Amino acid sequence: MVHGCGVGTGGTITVEPVQPTYLYGEEVTITVTPETGWTFTGWAESSTGISGTDLVTTLTMSQDVVAIARLVQNQYDLDINLVHNGEPGAIGGSVSKTPNQDAFGHGQVVTVTAEVAQGWLFSGWAGDLTGDDATQSLTMTADKIITATFTQEQYNVTVTIDGPSGAPGSPCVTNPGQVVITPNKSYFLYNDIVTLTPVAASGCEFVLWSGDLNGTDEPALFAIDKDYNITAHFAVDTTPIE
Repeated sequence: MVHGCGVGTGGTITVEPVQPTYLYGEEVTITVTPETGWTFTGWAESSTGISGTDLVTTLTMSQDVVAIARLVQNQYDLDINLVHNGEPGAIGGSVSKTPNQDAFGHGQVVTVTAEVAQGWLFSGWAGDLTGDDATQSLTMTADKIITATFTQEQYNVTVTIDGPSGAPGSPCVTNPGQVVITPNKSYFLYNDIVTLTPVAASGCEFVLWSGDLNGTDEPALFAIDKDYNITAHFAVDTTPIE
């Protein structure tokens, strides 16, 4: 008899020679053959006339024998490491696993999903899992270690100055003004607050924003969620002189 602890039967027992009964002193060989992914842990306590953990046992018959093999399905660990390529201390995401268990039986299929935080990208898997699909499956046949890498996105703010048309050298044509970007950084991260302050040259005035920013606010504030391409429009100052 086989007592399996896990999903499946776990293995088989064979007896050689196969007879309905055995005479006193006759030798009988009992062999346990575990299935792949199972381990024979010994004969159950309810067995009689046989003990130990050997896969092959030869008995000299002197009593009735009840052989109950205890087979346990191998259990494996799935270790998940996270790498966050970004600002110190920033967290780019997490990994969920289904089913959510501490250990998995041999042959069990586990689905892992990389869950990305806003402003980050999932860069891919490493270790016992490869590729860059956020959701993948593993078949557990041994302990496995996987690593999910997240990369923080970097965004640009590009400001173009637009002045009035006219002859070169005319007021506001060559140099209508500038825009001060605060903070002054080479790149921005998701949800950074950016302030654009237009500074008109003498004889010029700021008119409006266009592109990824609209309106006439001076200064203009917005939260970063993508690359921004903005045009600041200046014109000749037509304010009457009093």
